[in-house]
Amino acid sequence: MSTSRRPSPLLMATLGLLSCGEPTVEELCAGEGEPEILLGHGEGSDFVPFEPGEEVFITIAPQGGFGVTIRASTSGLYAGAEQGAAPISLVLRSRWKGEPSGEFDWGDVVLYCMEDGSGLFWGAIVPLDPEKFPTEADLEQLDGERVELEAEATDARGEVVIGAAEVTLRLREDG
Repeated sequence: MSTSRRPSPLLMATLGLLSCGEPTVEELCAGEGEPEILLGHGEGSDFVPFEPGEEVFITIAPQGGFGVTIRASTSGLYAGAEQGAAPISLVLRSRWKGEPSGEFDWGDVVLYCMEDGSGLFWGAIVPLDPEKFPTEADLEQLDGERVELEAEATDARGEVVIGAAEVTLRLREDG
């Protein structure tokens, strides 16, 4: 009498994990790995992280007042996997001379799953407090000053990540 033994499902899963190698785009967009968020700029699907002290221009914010337009690249957050996008909850803050200088809760923002497995959102504006800086004349004191921009993102699973970048504000181009 012959009996054949099948490998256990646990053994098969373990062997599968050992032979997988690098995670797939779907696994990365499903939020695998340590959460991280980098702030920067770019066009289209391009993302360039801010360099420390990089000059950025103050713009008019759609929620009122002024701020700095950013895009952000994430890893370890749920970016929709097979769907290609998922909502994240986003809070943006700025700090000048170590003190809060603006905060805005954007609510839900779409985090797009990119070809490399990262998440990407754009079009968000880190605010400058409209009570402290109500007019363009009030912004003159920020021209040439270093400010910390911060983004706090929470994905659909409740994973939270905070990223920051220090930039130099410019009110307008010289000349």
